[in-house]
Amino acid sequence: MNLLRVSFVGLGVLMGSAFTCDIRVGGGPSTQTYVLGVPYRAQECTLCCGAATIQMLQAYCQWPEMPQVQILQAIGGSPATGASWDQIANGMNALTCYEGAVVKYYYRDDPNQLALAVTEQIASVVWGGVHLPVLPQVSFNHVGVLFGGTAHDCGFAQYCWDSVAVHDPARGTFLDLSATEWLGSSWFGQSQTLIQIVPATVSNAGPLLLSEYRSNVRIWDGEGFEPPFENL
Repeated sequence: MNLLRVSFVGLGVLMGSAFTCDIRVGGGPSTQTYVLGVPYRAQECTLCCGAATIQMLQAYCQWPEMPQVQILQAIGGSPATGASWDQIANGMNALTCYEGAVVKYYYRDDPNQLALAVTEQIASVVWGGVHLPVLPQVSFNHVGVLFGGTAHDCGFAQYCWDSVAVHDPARGTFLDLSATEWLGSSWFGQSQTLIQIVPATVSNAGPLLLSEYRSNVRIWDGEGFEPPFENL
């Protein structure tokens, strides 16, 4: 397997069934698992998924939890109409410990954009200086919380998912979803346009988190506890 092929297959880019958790670059992957202590909250109405995700982040940030209908009203939505992606992002910044979170859009069939979407997830949840969940779409026009995962640095300034942990406000908690499942047609990659809300720390990281950003990435050393983050 040559290095060029390693770089693309390791990313889990949608190239047939080319997903793997056993890529080895330079003698072996540097694998890290980081699971954030985000409690699960089910949505309390049909269109309350955005409010439920904000409620989960409030609990994660150790902020007082607001009722979901009150959250919807505060961000400009309603139980009858739900909330837009922009309203959810604005609500995260106003009602949780996030600052500067933004909505990002990517084209699934563009390898560079898919690589960016995945890399931003890993940089935020696993390898970021401040570990924060990402709010990705988990089905068409439906948002969830990506709060954990196992990933490795697969070379060429690229990060690769092995598995993820996701809260879906409508379906429950899903631990240890494989990269194949997460990037396949039933989860994050089910539509042509991929959408997620990412923290400010990774929103302008660049297409593949090149050296100027990677110099600021800190890998947890496996010791200690960082409230309110849970390291497993």
